[in-house]
Amino acid sequence: RVEEQVGLLLTSHKSMVGYHSALCFDERSKRVFRYSGIENRALGSSLCYLKSYWRENPFLGLQSGADNYMTQTAASQNCLLSVPGEAQMVFRIHPGNTSPKFITGKSYQELPREALPKEFDCDLYRSR
Repeated sequence: RVEEQVGLLLTSHKSMVGYHSALCFDERSKRVFRYSGIENRALGSSLCYLKSYWRENPFLGLQSGADNYMTQTAASQNCLLSVPGEAQMVFRIHPGNTSPKFITGKSYQELPREALPKEFDCDLYRSR
């Protein structure tokens, strides 16, 4: 994933790249979803950016939502490349998430368990 994102940074001449969509696993319900977000935004956990961009646009010390602020700023400056990430990333919803995650609305489409990559199939995630 990092190799792909660095390549995209270099070829796109953008300062930040991230995924606007990804697979999602909800540890509470043991369900799988495809998250499809706004195409000119990116999931905070998927960001890859130039250190020089971060120096000029640092996080503002926000306890929650700093990644949203950063991607919105990058998008408004035309510095963000937002691409699909279903083949590259599975994010987890778990009790330790920094901010609550709510699986509601059109952004989440439930998928069968088989949609998860085989590497993700381990005892921790199997339904009991």
